[in-house]
Amino acid sequence: MLKRFKRVLAAISAAAIALTAAVVPDNGMTGSLDVAVKALSTGTASAKMSALPMGDDEIAPDINLTDAEQKAIDDALTADYEKADAYAKAHPKASVSPLTNIDHTSYIFYDQMNAAEKKLWDDLADACDSFMTSTVNLTSSYTYNKPGKEYDGFTIYCYKSGIKYNTSEISDARAKNISELFFHCNPQYYFWYSADQVESKSQFNLWTFTDCAKYSDRVKFEDKIYSKTMSWLTQIKAQESVYAKELLICDIIRDNVEYDYPAYYNTDPYDWHDQTLLGAIYDETCVCAGYSQMFTYLCQAAGIEAFAVRKSGTHRWNRVNIYGTWYEVDTTWYDTTGNSKWLNKSHEYILANDSTGSHKYTESYYTDFVTLPDCVDETVYTVDSVSVSTLPKTEYFVGDKINVKGGKVTAYLTNNKSFTADLADCTVSGFSSKEAGIVDVKVKYEGKETTYPVTIGEVVATGMKITSLPKTTYLVDEALSVQNGKITVTYNNGKTSGIDMTESMVSGYDPAKLGTQELTVTYNGLSETYSVKVITAPITVNGQPFADFDSAFAAVKNIKGEDVNIVVGESGSLKKSVSLPTKANSIMITAASRDVTLTFKNASLSFSCPVTISNISLRNSKSLPMPITAKKDLTLENTAVGIVKAAGDADISGCTVKGALTASGKTAEVKVSDSDISGNFTQSGKDGTATLTDVSVTGNLTAAGRLELLGDCSVGGKLTPKGAFRVSGHLTVMS
Repeated sequence: MLKRFKRVLAAISAAAIALTAAVVPDNGMTGSLDVAVKALSTGTASAKMSALPMGDDEIAPDINLTDAEQKAIDDALTADYEKADAYAKAHPKASVSPLTNIDHTSYIFYDQMNAAEKKLWDDLADACDSFMTSTVNLTSSYTYNKPGKEYDGFTIYCYKSGIKYNTSEISDARAKNISELFFHCNPQYYFWYSADQVESKSQFNLWTFTDCAKYSDRVKFEDKIYSKTMSWLTQIKAQESVYAKELLICDIIRDNVEYDYPAYYNTDPYDWHDQTLLGAIYDETCVCAGYSQMFTYLCQAAGIEAFAVRKSGTHRWNRVNIYGTWYEVDTTWYDTTGNSKWLNKSHEYILANDSTGSHKYTESYYTDFVTLPDCVDETVYTVDSVSVSTLPKTEYFVGDKINVKGGKVTAYLTNNKSFTADLADCTVSGFSSKEAGIVDVKVKYEGKETTYPVTIGEVVATGMKITSLPKTTYLVDEALSVQNGKITVTYNNGKTSGIDMTESMVSGYDPAKLGTQELTVTYNGLSETYSVKVITAPITVNGQPFADFDSAFAAVKNIKGEDVNIVVGESGSLKKSVSLPTKANSIMITAASRDVTLTFKNASLSFSCPVTISNISLRNSKSLPMPITAKKDLTLENTAVGIVKAAGDADISGCTVKGALTASGKTAEVKVSDSDISGNFTQSGKDGTATLTDVSVTGNLTAAGRLELLGDCSVGGKLTPKGAFRVSGHLTVMS
């Protein structure tokens, strides 16, 4: 529910949700409750209607409601709160004072207007706000020329707001009346002198005092009004009840304002300040109009509904709403006489004690346009007791914060009427969730206290799951590792927490047992399992075992100035491409048998140091034999590779080369035996030697240096020896 209506509902007007049909005149918001109450008046609860509760959480003594009667109340409350939201949204946003950003809540006249009249009211508020928040310096002025009058020579300045209205909907006289009522309900617009009608154009312009025309002057006024207001509000809000707040406001006015007798007797130059908030707060001297404006202003700032009442040309005072009942207040006479009989009385009482007739308000000013609220009580009915009528959340867990959302209190007045307020508008204390148990929460509203119990439960873990696995593959005799392992624990309070896995949580691991194992993670009596695998090392690097090929070759990459001996025990693949070290002394990759295949993500491998590959098939990411480039000596034994490029000496035996073999070293010795080359064989070093023994070349064979073909050799293409050439054995040349 909107803040504005909360304040009206909770602290000001019992009319909004009263449960007795006679609380206040109907304002369009109590219809469903009135129906509920009237329906109940003939039922079992009629004898104790004054104590009727506001909800089903706490039933007042001596009341026995049937289910149907209770449902009628609940349905009525729901309906009225829905109306309340619509009611609050219908009020103008311009009611927030730019002086203090305080929400003003007096809509007693506004709510009686039709749509066109409300729009004019809102336009006046928007224009005033626009002027207050602007830096404009006004230049258009008017000076009164009334010889013999006290205001002769008085100058005012025009703010051309251009507020228009439709004369077919609002007459000029009614529009003028609206502007005057607006002023009585919005004293925060301290600069206001009048809203001048431009009748031929059906519009208003705002007129201000001479010393409000300049922006620098307005800043000076607003700063002082603001600082005083906030200081007073600190005192006012410290009071426990609405009634105490209102009485303090009266005393603040009495103690800080002096009546301007020279202005009253016209013995000083004419100054309209004394009719406004500017005179009352900034000048600290004013006449009755200024008193009434200051009272309205401070009441509204404190969340109390009030407005000024006038007797045309004679006197002004106030009406104020305390707990749904309207009272008359005259702070002017309270200040000047020191007598509190002018505070919070009925209109008839004030008239009876006013021998001058100053409080007989100008009826035509109101009755021709709006209806004034009845003001008939001479006693302020205060809050006698309170009860929590709708419980908020009552079940908590250790460590929780209190939540009063949805909670309601019923305040019972000394006249047997009642109203409800949000628990959020009360002072709530005593809540503690440090330990489990039952706690009585204290509720204080309007100086009266009550309690309601809440239960604090222990926080218990109710579920868990493994959200991040630790290491899951181990070598034989390798110690358990839970690094990066995480669990998420769910508690009975609906919250969860992420917890790092510790070794003490994990059981069931046997480092000597090969194969898959189920490990159990236990936390606060809850458990989950995950699987690990214990294996023999598929690969070692210089005798150090590794559980996977990627970590092994990551270790190889960091070796410098050493011989690297890689032993592959079983077939496998790398998930990442590798960059083999260029600063190792040599690299040897070998396997126990030729059945082992090692698959790299790379497209090819290049070695900058001597390399030996034996008893293993090398494949690339396309599952093709891996092309090899050796920038120095190359040894291949009992292996299958792809294209081979050798820049140094090469010794290839028992191999399958799927592609061309190129030997480019100028003086390199190339020995190939018991091998098949499925492409061309090229030896380009004129000073080098190529010796092929029992070799099959399916392509061309070209040798720039010395060439020897021994044993049983075959060439599927052309044989081109360019240097010394010797054949010993059986040679087959297909071309």
